[in-house]
Amino acid sequence: MTTEATVVFVTVVGLRFLVPLLIPKFPLPAILACLVLDGIDQTIFQTFGFDPPGYQNYDKAMDVYYLAIAFLASVQNWTNSAAVGISRFLFFYRMVGVMAFELTGERALLLIFPNTFEYFFIAYELVRLRWDPRRFSRRFWILTAAAIWIFIKLPQEYW
Repeated sequence: MTTEATVVFVTVVGLRFLVPLLIPKFPLPAILACLVLDGIDQTIFQTFGFDPPGYQNYDKAMDVYYLAIAFLASVQNWTNSAAVGISRFLFFYRMVGVMAFELTGERALLLIFPNTFEYFFIAYELVRLRWDPRRFSRRFWILTAAAIWIFIKLPQEYW
């Protein structure tokens, strides 16, 4: 590995570990930064002509890391108990899917267990920017999660 590739690798992985630590204090910008970093890390490596061996496994572990921090932030900071319960279900549902995928390598499991939690977290934080989340009913949060699952995550995972 060249010095340039090492610097790029350490920078990207360092950011993937450091940025999530901002989620409890700055939930929306930090989770969006994590989402972007997760989406572009491979492109950055390829731009510099570097393809880290086995990076896909590390990538999944770093995803679990930042999602776990987001989950803990939702449990700690959110004021709507229905939304907290839904986030708990979505987070652990995804973790079951990730574990099953890692054990079997069956990509279809990622379609069955989509990462709806991350977008639900973003939706809650967007609502929280303007309104008091306690004003919204359990039905609202369930419909929000269902809409994210059906109209965003399933097509994304299928694609």
